Amino acid sequence: ACVQSADCVLYTPENEHFGIVPIESMAHRTPVIARDCGGPKESITDEKTGFLCGEKAKDWAMRMIQLVKNRKRASEMGEQGRLRVENLFSYAQFRDKLNATVRRADQVSCAKPRKVWICKVFLGILISMLLAMIFARVSGAP
Repeated sequence: ACVQSADCVLYTPENEHFGIVPIESMAHRTPVIARDCGGPKESITDEKTGFLCGEKAKDWAMRMIQLVKNRKRASEMGEQGRLRVENLFSYAQFRDKLNATVRRADQVSCAKPRKVWICKVFLGILISMLLAMIFARVSGAP
């Protein structure tokens, strides 16, 4: 509920590997202002779903003021963020990417096929569980 009622979310970690916070925020139609490094460079489209900023506090403040003063633009960014999450980071997208990866792995020959098959099944189960947890967090499902 806090993310939904926020004007924006500030995401400040430096060189974060991916970061689920920007994805969760965009899923709730809340623009994100984040460091221009690491994972946010993949999840956020600068000027469209939020802003990517350097280290200067002045730049962050300027972006916050822009969103507070221009509610229409903030709302548009929120909608674009939601679409980005649905198109790139939804459960269906993760499922399709996982299926494609498993199919490619099936094409690899190995000297010990039974052990490889067991590892693939176990890996598939683990990844499916992880994706289900991520989807639940992003979609707000219990």
